[in-house]
Amino acid sequence: MASPERYTQWRYLILDDCFHLAALNPSIQWFKEALLNEVNRRLSDMNPSIKPIAMRTLEKDLVDFEALYGTEVLRQREGGKVHYRYASPKESIHQGNLSKDERTALMTVLDSLGRYRDMERWDWWAWAEILLRGQMGIFPEADSSMSAMDRIKRLTLSKDAQRWLLTVAE
Repeated sequence: MASPERYTQWRYLILDDCFHLAALNPSIQWFKEALLNEVNRRLSDMNPSIKPIAMRTLEKDLVDFEALYGTEVLRQREGGKVHYRYASPKESIHQGNLSKDERTALMTVLDSLGRYRDMERWDWWAWAEILLRGQMGIFPEADSSMSAMDRIKRLTLSKDAQRWLLTVAE
């Protein structure tokens, strides 16, 4: 029998997505039973051989989730039951681990490495920077003199990459 710990990260990603959806749409309420069913459904969709988790595993995940990622999951009562969600759609496990000082330091490093964006054969850095900034939720101040498409067109990327990049940038 596979240990439920084997799929812990998958469960955290599912919980993150559920809490995010609830923050976007207040009519979505994740009570424990519904959350357990959703986690088990999504795990089964990923791989039908994964055995469903028990309620106690979900309860442990909820406690560990906040401790590991530094996120705050709101617990709100309605009709004698508690439902879970993020306070803001900007909350995510992808951004929870950085302290204010770490975030500032990372922004400083990324901003100073920005000079490599336009160098020949440094497309890999443009991609890496975009992915890092997206993962950490750290974006530079908008340059009001240029549109997003103008900034992306300056990069020496293929047209397909530019179209995809515009969607990500927006």
